[in-house]
Amino acid sequence: MILFIIYCLKYINLLTFASRRYIFYLCLLGRKSIIWILWHDRFFIPYFNNKWSYMNKVSLWDEAALEKVLLSLLLIVCLFLSINSAFDGGDFDVYLEAAYKLYHGQNPYLPPYSKNGMGYSYSPFFIMLLIPFTYNYFITELVWCLLSFWFVYRSFIIFEKYFDLRFMNRLTYMKYVILLVVLSFQFMSNNIGMVQVTPFLIWIIFESINLIHSGKNILGGILLGIGINIKILPVVFLGYLFYRGYFKALVACILCFIGLYFAPSIFWGYEYNLTLLRDWWVIINPTSKEHQVEIGIGTHSMVAFLPVYLSDTGGELLFKRNIFNISIDSAIIVTNLASLFLVACSLLYFRSNLFIREKFKVKALWEICYFMLLIKVT
Repeated sequence: MILFIIYCLKYINLLTFASRRYIFYLCLLGRKSIIWILWHDRFFIPYFNNKWSYMNKVSLWDEAALEKVLLSLLLIVCLFLSINSAFDGGDFDVYLEAAYKLYHGQNPYLPPYSKNGMGYSYSPFFIMLLIPFTYNYFITELVWCLLSFWFVYRSFIIFEKYFDLRFMNRLTYMKYVILLVVLSFQFMSNNIGMVQVTPFLIWIIFESINLIHSGKNILGGILLGIGINIKILPVVFLGYLFYRGYFKALVACILCFIGLYFAPSIFWGYEYNLTLLRDWWVIINPTSKEHQVEIGIGTHSMVAFLPVYLSDTGGELLFKRNIFNISIDSAIIVTNLASLFLVACSLLYFRSNLFIREKFKVKALWEICYFMLLIKVT
């Protein structure tokens, strides 16, 4: 009896794929028939092998067909959102307008602004890259929206490298992807609808850190330097590179940033480039009023978000939001201390001495994601 149980457990995977009627017939077999099966294993088991192979192929075909259908629907949705966003325009209109103004001898950081009074807040180098694409706003923004979906897809591919997904079968993996698509739909629809550069920034951070973790320190550092130059926010990752001892990547990143910082001087001269850089700094200066106190409906950052609850401030809303009533200067001090506290909390994610690189992929991913969260609070 024990031998028979062991024998059945050996082929349990095969039996689960057999049809119910054959399992029923097997249960009705007597002791002599069971002995016959054991002695004639070479005749009985091939049937279940064939049965398993057939049903497994059908199952895989169904999953592959479902995957193709879902992928097709997703591509249609991406194309529809991209075309609709390119027609409506968005923040990218501001970037293209800035490139057009600079090409025609105007300062892109100064009024007048044609897009609802929105000013340009990215680097002169980014303007230089956009000048060749100002001939047709619709085509440029359509291509950028489609690229944004690719940026998110590539970021996902890099993201999953930090996890061990070998335990997942194909169907479970599809459910995992569908869940991520549903959870990120609001983020994607907002960013694509406004034609923003956020998907690009997420990709360039993940791609650069992935290259650095893969041993390609110089290439990863250069890519991160490009991201910092276009929008200064990823500069927080310089602290990550220093703490983890990626000195080659750190030096490559700084040199790349400095090179791109002065690159527009080749076309507009050193003095005019300095003028552009000074005007850019006035806009991105973290001590400016816009970045310290938020009076609009939207959210700029946590640093600008907190003071309205600590002091009496005006704004676009008809009602007051303050819980406390301290002075605005004191509210800014409290907010800056809160920001420094969140930055200091990054040490909890390192949990190691200086210049020791993290060996566990999931732990390294936690560190990357926390620094990406700091981008919104610094």
